[in-house]
Parts: sequence; structure tokens; C-alpha cells
Amino acid sequence: MVKGVSFFGPDSEHVMSGSDCGHIFVWKKKDGRVIRIMEGHKCIVNQVELHPNIPAFASSAC
Repeated sequence: MVKGVSFFGPDSEHVMSGSDCGHIFVWKKKDGRVIRIMEGHKCIVNQVELHPNIPAFASSAC
């Protein structure tokens, strides 16, 4: 199950989300193609938030 999502990129062309499987997914908004899967936490990743000025993000889990 997908959790809260964040849009990013110069034109918000990417989507980043946590999931019940403990991973963080990044995909292209235009075609829905997954472009990266990262290990997040050992439990559900509830939220992913991007920093507004630098290329960094934070995630929260159960």
C-alpha cells in the first residue's frame, strides 16, 4: 500500500512515496515507471518529505 506522496523535480515530474513493505519508491509521474526503489525502514514507511532547497529527504516509519 502506498503512503503519503511527495512530488519533486523542476516541474514536479517525479513522485516519491513510502510503502508497507518498508521501501521508498520513486517513479515518473508522466508514465508511472518506477525509476528507483530504496530500502527505507524495517517496518512501514509512512511518509517521505523532501527538503525544499537541497537534494535531501527524510522518512518516517512505525
